[in-house]
Amino acid sequence: MRNFRRRDSGDQIRVKPGYARNFLFPRNLAIIATKENITHFEHKKIKLEAKLKHEMSLSLDMTDEVDLASQSEEEFRQYSLSRHQAYALPINGRCYNCEESTSGNFCCVECREDWEKRKYFERQKKLD
Repeated sequence: MRNFRRRDSGDQIRVKPGYARNFLFPRNLAIIATKENITHFEHKKIKLEAKLKHEMSLSLDMTDEVDLASQSEEEFRQYSLSRHQAYALPINGRCYNCEESTSGNFCCVECREDWEKRKYFERQKKLD
């Protein structure tokens, strides 16, 4: 008898005739192990292994392309960070956000955060 369950397709097992006749054959889970059936499934197994090997080689090629793209992106990010120059605001004695007099650029942390957010959104509008 030949049992064709999904997880061990192609395995030859011995079962009782009643089990094969009443359960396996009607559900197309098994066939009789004749020479023709055995050679047919050996050829089928070889083709399947070749197909899987080919698919694995394709997936490895794709992985290499993804790795190269990721590496290139990381190099660009590092280059951009190295070229970035921080813009220093001149100290004018007044808060850049609320215009109160101060010894630095901003009177409080909240004013600084609000000013940075406003400038960020202004830059985004320019990009659109």
